[in-house]
Amino acid sequence: MKLRGAWLVAVLGFWGCASGESAGPGDGALGTDGRPGCTSSADCNDNDSCTNDICQNGMCMHTNSCCRSNADCDDHIACTDDVCQGGGCKNTLRPGCCTGDPDCNDQNACTQDHCDEIAQTCSHTMIAGCCTSDMQCDDGAVCTQDSCVGMMCRHTPVAGCCSSDADCNDGDPCTSDTCNTSAHMCMHAAITPCCTADSMCDDGNQCTTDACNLGTHQCTHTPVGGCCNADSDCNDGNACTSDTCNVAHQCVHNPIAGCCNLASECDDGNSCTTDSCNSATHMCVHTGVPNCCTASAQCDDHNICNGVETCASGTCQMGAPLNCNDGNACTTDLCDPTAGCQHPAVNCDDGNACTTDSCSPAQGCQHAPVNCDDGDICTTDGCNFTAGCTHAAIPNCAPRPNDLCANAIDVSGGNMTISGSTLGAHDEVNPPAGCVASNPAANGGPDVFYKITIPQTEWLLLDTFGSAINTVVYMLDACGGNVLLSGSACGDDSGCNPPDAQTSFLAVHLTPGTYFIVVDSFGPGGAGAFTLHITHGGPSCESAQFVGVPSSTAGNTSTGTNLLAPMQCASGIGSGPENIYMFFLCPFAGTFQVEGKTCGTQTDTVVYMRRDSCLGGDVGCNDDNVISCGIFSPTASDATSSAVSRSSGLFYVIVDTYPTATPGPYTLQVSFP
Repeated sequence: MKLRGAWLVAVLGFWGCASGESAGPGDGALGTDGRPGCTSSADCNDNDSCTNDICQNGMCMHTNSCCRSNADCDDHIACTDDVCQGGGCKNTLRPGCCTGDPDCNDQNACTQDHCDEIAQTCSHTMIAGCCTSDMQCDDGAVCTQDSCVGMMCRHTPVAGCCSSDADCNDGDPCTSDTCNTSAHMCMHAAITPCCTADSMCDDGNQCTTDACNLGTHQCTHTPVGGCCNADSDCNDGNACTSDTCNVAHQCVHNPIAGCCNLASECDDGNSCTTDSCNSATHMCVHTGVPNCCTASAQCDDHNICNGVETCASGTCQMGAPLNCNDGNACTTDLCDPTAGCQHPAVNCDDGNACTTDSCSPAQGCQHAPVNCDDGDICTTDGCNFTAGCTHAAIPNCAPRPNDLCANAIDVSGGNMTISGSTLGAHDEVNPPAGCVASNPAANGGPDVFYKITIPQTEWLLLDTFGSAINTVVYMLDACGGNVLLSGSACGDDSGCNPPDAQTSFLAVHLTPGTYFIVVDSFGPGGAGAFTLHITHGGPSCESAQFVGVPSSTAGNTSTGTNLLAPMQCASGIGSGPENIYMFFLCPFAGTFQVEGKTCGTQTDTVVYMRRDSCLGGDVGCNDDNVISCGIFSPTASDATSSAVSRSSGLFYVIVDTYPTATPGPYTLQVSFP
């Protein structure tokens, strides 16, 4: 029952009635007796126990409240059983009774509800595939995901799920396919050994042919005849062969030189040996017959010192011993059996620090006293047998004003000549390694310092020409700092002719900054007066390349600057890019000439020379010189300086490009003509 069933429940109850009432039996109707004018219910008593007598609006009203028979209880509803029980009506709904389809609504959207009105019974037919919840779609299979979508059941397979081994066949004969019925997951355990292709059967052995039997799915490994993997596979049982397995996996049996199994295999054809085979080592033994020989080489006892042995009449003869006396008292004469005569130097060290140990070939070891004079007037010089020279400071002795780097004299500015002395100065610093030409082990002597500030990049040239002492000149980037390594770095002996052979010359290319010039004495006792010349190349000449005389230098004007132009030749028409070269000449008495030429060069050049500065006047100039350079380089140049009279000097050679020519390569030769 649906709506109608709800209504029937509302009307079920117990009903009463009284005979003679206007209402029908069992309908509980309200009746009147037609007696108006009541004032209270007591005025309406009809003496009937089955009515309720009340006075309402001055009229007596009588309502049924009991029954006497089942007929009094008829509720006019076909689906109720009407019974009068204990004076009261009981109207009971008969289960499954209906009078129309609406009475059969079971609140289930998935049933077709129908009322058989003759039999008054409901039927509920399930609608195929209909659902209202996921639970109604359970198909009992663990491998489906059951759900209700749009009132229709869906059963989606669960990936990888299984219910039996048959669900797990992966088509691979090399796996054992089973279903884990607890987890409902397929298991594919590898079957070993098993194969499906030859490539799966590689056993890593070069000496087998590997294949897969597709009937049994088992690998086969057929040995390859004559193949090997290791030397041990190749043992042929012969002690006199070296059995190896080569990279082609083939056995190789190489005879072992000198190996034997029988004495007959050991005959060396030498009548001076007894031949046998050592059964333990399988090596031939050739025992020499004493003093027997067939050739002089067999008599060699490998000792050069007792002479050269010879073979005579089948017997070895001794040679004449070597005479190793070299007549030099400074060597010990020895003889080495292999190297022959040896002459190691005699050790002349007498253990005395106050002697200079040397050796004379005629007289042997010499021990001359050490010169401990440090040239410092402010020290007392002595010598200690163990420590060597000592230099005790003399109290109240005044040092040179620029004795220490901290007290360096400022010489910034232009070119200048300075007269100074290292006498009375201390030895604060030493020349760098490799600077001192005549004695690399010398460590300098008393030194003095000058400070110079360079405002622009330029070449700085220093020399001590005309000095009375042997000098060493070098520069520092700071007091206690590093020795400058650009240019010639350090100047010891200039290489000039006496008396300036041991004076110094130094050319350093400097960037802006403050530097320190060191004038050092050569050795502790070398202090004395000196003359220091300072020459500035200037910023316009800073690109100059330092060359010697004579020299040959390759260059290219395309990489040069364009700051200069010749004054004496090809003048007034300008010039192209030029390269600048510089050289310094030693003091020279009289006049001399220097030649700079580019003969053999195809680039059209102009060569000119200047003294002291690259901005100075030309002391020599040449444009084209067919006579000197030949017809094959008519545009080359050959410039010779005019007669120059000067004690020493800085010179520049400029290789310039003719103004209408293309810059290019050349070779510059500088020499004395």
